Amino acid sequence: MTFAAVMISISKSFSGKPRKASMAAYRQLLAENHVEDILQDVKQNKNLDRKKELPVWLPLAACFNNGTRKAADAVPSGLYFLDIDEKGLTEQLWKKVQDENLIEEFRIVYFAESAGGGTHIWAWRTPGLSIEDDIQKLASRLGVSYDSHVTDLARCCFMVSEQYVKLLNPIVFEPLSEELKKFYVGDFKSPISCSRITNPTKPKECSMVNGERSMVNVQWSMVNVQ
Repeated sequence: MTFAAVMISISKSFSGKPRKASMAAYRQLLAENHVEDILQDVKQNKNLDRKKELPVWLPLAACFNNGTRKAADAVPSGLYFLDIDEKGLTEQLWKKVQDENLIEEFRIVYFAESAGGGTHIWAWRTPGLSIEDDIQKLASRLGVSYDSHVTDLARCCFMVSEQYVKLLNPIVFEPLSEELKKFYVGDFKSPISCSRITNPTKPKECSMVNGERSMVNVQWSMVNVQ
């Protein structure tokens, strides 16, 4: 399978048209869709039907070749998505992830409390393993059960406001250099579809919260937006 590695997609709504994600687009959707108000109603008043009003991430897909959200048309981003339904575990799991250096071990790029009170984690796929294999490995290490339906490349992840996000690595908004492609998700010699995906001539240098880390002689970032 060919990965785009990375660049992910977003949509204004569950049934909306997917488009390229960016930090600016994320924050714009938070404001335009009144995400904070919806989350307050969902979490405090248990009005779960309102989750469908939230904008969504499409973390497993860089883009969709026909512009519609169908798994058959998705170009994989190179990420997998662990969806933990059990509520109230986010702080405990975040502490475990930090204490045991699992961000680096599992190459986690996103960690947040979900709209429904569970936990959402995105991480880089492992060459030679299926999405299900990667999900099982991380879930086993964390000691949690998970939603088994998140292997669908068109699967969405409801957006939450920044106060619920522990980690959002901005590298997910950019295509990677050839060096990082090989390091993170394996061989990328096959052509990539979707005309909007391009390869930069060199990787970008990103700021970090927890100090400088060098991987394959390239700077990367772990941004805690909380």
